[in-house]
Amino acid sequence: MYRHDLNLVLCRNDGNHMPKSTLFNAFQRIIKRAELSEDLRIHSLRHTYAVLMLEAGADIKFVQEQLGHGSVQITS
Repeated sequence: MYRHDLNLVLCRNDGNHMPKSTLFNAFQRIIKRAELSEDLRIHSLRHTYAVLMLEAGADIKFVQEQLGHGSVQITS
């Protein structure tokens, strides 16, 4: 059951917050299996998402809103 009031991107099966350690441990297992650099951090995925969206032609204002940035300058 998804908890819409929490508006979470990732959550436990019951819809509540996922502990940070669970997310970080899962991410470490994924990058290890994918044979990616262990220096890769979850936050890097935000940057990758933004670049891919902009390269695909998305409006920078849309990407700003998706990332939750306060201004387009932060996004750019």
